[in-house]
Amino acid sequence: MNIIQKNLTKHTMYTLVHKTMGTVFTTQIIANERLSQCEEKKVIKHQRLLENYLEQVDARFSTYLNDSEVSLFNRGEIKITEVSDVFIFVFSSCFAAKLATNEAFDANYNDKFDPSGFVKGWSIETGLNNFLKPLFKIEHIQAINLIGGGDMQFETRNGSNWVFDIGIVNPYSKKEIIKTLALTTGAIATSGISERGEHIYRRNKSVLQATVVGTSLQETDVWATALMVNPKASLPKNITGFVFYALEGDENVKNS
Repeated sequence: MNIIQKNLTKHTMYTLVHKTMGTVFTTQIIANERLSQCEEKKVIKHQRLLENYLEQVDARFSTYLNDSEVSLFNRGEIKITEVSDVFIFVFSSCFAAKLATNEAFDANYNDKFDPSGFVKGWSIETGLNNFLKPLFKIEHIQAINLIGGGDMQFETRNGSNWVFDIGIVNPYSKKEIIKTLALTTGAIATSGISERGEHIYRRNKSVLQATVVGTSLQETDVWATALMVNPKASLPKNITGFVFYALEGDENVKNS
């Protein structure tokens, strides 16, 4: 397993990359001193646990795999009473998200259940909490970030001066940053047409991109999708959103 090491001002960043679910997952670990060989081995151990977990999620929820649990369910080969507990959690969470967003987020597509809009954010958040956060036992580690398809769940050690400077790209040009956010712990999700094209039904075709910031990626990812469908949706008080319109630029979304 390859660890990319980059020296920063007063810190060192360790990066590990894994491809699954049709996207790239990037682990970033920030340390205030160079990690020892023993500490690097611990990082690799936890990264492997994370990668195994992500592969299990993909095997269960990928609509592109004929033998995945979601494919079996959609073909009627297993009933809702026969699915796994984690499938029930995702199924019920998607239904709750549909209600919370007034149907702007909907995991049902052409009468089939497709939870991909929920699963990626949820698996990133769960993966960081279960497999990467234990690395804070290494005293030199100051912050941890897990990125998947541009969405991020990140955490900074209490008392650390580390700040993540997160740039939101222009949907017209990936090389241009339209907004920069300085954050320490939380989640950020962006939904738009620049990466995957027209994969979301947009009531307002001038909406090109939506970014949502909060504490939970499974929540922010849902609301980023919802804002693409309904940019005037009222957000929960614990999250903030930004919508980028064609010709109009960036507009803050009011919280409920």
